[in-house]
Amino acid sequence: MSKQSILNESQFTKRYIDSLNADIILIKEEDAVKCLSVIDDRFWILKESIVANTALQVMLLNKLREKFMDTKLLDILVCPLCKGSLVYKKIEKELICKRDRLAFPIRDGIPIMLEDGARLLPPEEEV
Repeated sequence: MSKQSILNESQFTKRYIDSLNADIILIKEEDAVKCLSVIDDRFWILKESIVANTALQVMLLNKLREKFMDTKLLDILVCPLCKGSLVYKKIEKELICKRDRLAFPIRDGIPIMLEDGARLLPPEEEV
């Protein structure tokens, strides 16, 4: 049984694939999508994956949560005091109630909607 590995820079044409004299053609998953038009029973697709330790996974998830606040959640959240709408301040990681001049923190992607945890906005701070 013969096998052939296809390199990234290979041209994925039917002519090229047919010219390979191999029983098995090993191809990386990222390259398999480049030759969808050239389906060949000899293809064995190699999947690649990254394994990260738990601490790294938690750190990455927290960073993603900080960066992307769920817009659906923003649509339903209101100020717990006045039930008014909130303004999302991405850089400050806060939800602002203009009416009560309160800033509710967002920690690890989770809004902390408690009056005790909110920051009172000083009069000079623009909302």
